[in-house]
Amino acid sequence: MKTAAKNSCIALLLAFLTCLSLTAPARAAGPDAAAYPEFFDAAEFQEVRDAVFHTQLLYENGVLDEAQPADAEGGLESSYKMFSLKDPELLPALQNGSDLSGLISDEYVWIVVTAANQSIRAVRVDGEWEVLGYSTPPSETAAANVVQLEPLNTELAALSASQTSIDRLVCFEAPMYHTDFVYMDTSDGAFLVPFGSRPDLTGLENGKLYTPEEAGGILSASFGGAQSENGNAGIGGTAAQRAGRGPAAASEAVLLAAALGAVLFALPVFFKRQSKKADSDR
Repeated sequence: MKTAAKNSCIALLLAFLTCLSLTAPARAAGPDAAAYPEFFDAAEFQEVRDAVFHTQLLYENGVLDEAQPADAEGGLESSYKMFSLKDPELLPALQNGSDLSGLISDEYVWIVVTAANQSIRAVRVDGEWEVLGYSTPPSETAAANVVQLEPLNTELAALSASQTSIDRLVCFEAPMYHTDFVYMDTSDGAFLVPFGSRPDLTGLENGKLYTPEEAGGILSASFGGAQSENGNAGIGGTAAQRAGRGPAAASEAVLLAAALGAVLFALPVFFKRQSKKADSDR
């Protein structure tokens, strides 16, 4: 009886180890945006993180909590690189079927997302990372245009399940539309996943996978950017749009919001530098 019980225990242990060996690789191989170096670089982020945690202005203005220790790992998974575009006019490129990969520049900043969904922007100056500014908290009328990793990784998983290989994954900003896009170059073509503060104006659903053509069509309908007869993107729209009753009015609202957001983003750093200058003059 003792031998039989012992053999049963050994059999159960072997079965458990077999199941563990089968499930562990599947979890490890799960798609993760942070695995793409153009989206996230753990070594470089350590420098960015140190700069963020040692920026006193963020604590003074309530962006960071004094209780958050500087050596904590929190927020690591919510940070990413964000690249700029060589040409801010994204819509014509989408409409013309241009290669978006070539439209993305080599210049980027780091976006660090707080627990309150505020984004802190860090830029490299003379080889050192420093905080450039931060966004206001999201409100009922404006969401946070920051990349949400959960829906993004869900889309990556869906592509992976369909045997689609992802060769490149990178985030870029389109300030004209107050939206950040995750661009993916895959074996099935290019895809975009938008994360914007005003999806009600752009017509794009945050966290949803689009082809560039699909995104271009939706933005064109929302912003009156349909191609004119001479091949240029029209900015006038229809008479109703020019009168402020159609999507062109939405375009103006988003552009105004983008300009205001840029000013608010940079004000804290401006005042900080002015304060330092005043102190040095004394």
